[in-house]
Amino acid sequence: MMTFGSGSGQNSFARILSDCGKKSFNIFTGFRRNDYVRCVEANTQIRTSCASCFAIAAQYGAENCKWSCFWGSWCGRGCLNCVDVKTSEVQECAGKNIAIPTANSC
Repeated sequence: MMTFGSGSGQNSFARILSDCGKKSFNIFTGFRRNDYVRCVEANTQIRTSCASCFAIAAQYGAENCKWSCFWGSWCGRGCLNCVDVKTSEVQECAGKNIAIPTANSC
């Protein structure tokens, strides 16, 4: 994860997560968690158990933050604030001693 780093740039960890989230959401079928986890694994080389932790925030975002994240900017303050309510749950899942790169507002 740290190889990709924080921020909102093209190859940042947060951007990869966002891109996987968009690819894993369909307006008719909703969020496809398994597709998301596979995408994160393929693009970051992290294990399934770790990738699944990030699906917590991605699914929440797909269900509760559509307007600000999908039709707004994934790194806009509105999207980041909306999804931020799941940050502690993601951190707990990944492990308290794991440094998770953060997204910058764009």
